[in-house]
Amino acid sequence: MSGGNTKKKRQARVFDLRLFPMDLGRAVSSPMLLFFRMKKIYLGDPQKWWDCRGGAVIAPNHTSFRDPFLLGCTFWMRRVFFLTGEIIMGGAVRDLLLRGMGCIKVRRGDAMDSAPIGKVLEVLKAGHCCAVFPQGQIERSGEIGAIKGGAVLIAAQAEVPVIPMYSRGREHWWQRRTVILGEPLYCHGTNGRSIPTRGEVDQLTEELRSRLERCKTLYDEIAAGGKER
Repeated sequence: MSGGNTKKKRQARVFDLRLFPMDLGRAVSSPMLLFFRMKKIYLGDPQKWWDCRGGAVIAPNHTSFRDPFLLGCTFWMRRVFFLTGEIIMGGAVRDLLLRGMGCIKVRRGDAMDSAPIGKVLEVLKAGHCCAVFPQGQIERSGEIGAIKGGAVLIAAQAEVPVIPMYSRGREHWWQRRTVILGEPLYCHGTNGRSIPTRGEVDQLTEELRSRLERCKTLYDEIAAGGKER
């Protein structure tokens, strides 16, 4: 389904006092833009990217604990929330800091727990982005493999697109970090249903995996070209 057939998405406020800790953290970490020196490559119809000014689920591959920083630099102009495992949140002080930076805690093995998912839907419907790592764990090789359906199901409930994203570590710290952003995926059901059936979720999840693979293929081609030079 094309972006033009979706409902008009709500835009996030430029200034929101409730999100001041998050905005302050973004400002403090802005020098990381110079460290990563992002090179973003977009796939697909530019019109669909224009339609993603509102809420969106970002579905990146997961190669290291630095990925959230990379993602924040990729979407530096947006407030990005993160669905985060409770083991990462840690003790009370770290939990408070990470919550202030936009992390939404979910219990391990209970990815569809109603409380954090309700919070994710709230921020998406408010026009923000939320990152959901569909692999569910770190895969340092950069391979995609099997992915989970949480990103698709959340996007369907919030009526926002899923943006596939792929990147890997660079050989030298001074090199630019290349990020491939795949064509946004709209996760609606068929026959007039806004929420897809379980079978449709499986199909959409496989389509998301396929789009991540296409991002990886392009990344590999670019990396191979750079080595040849």
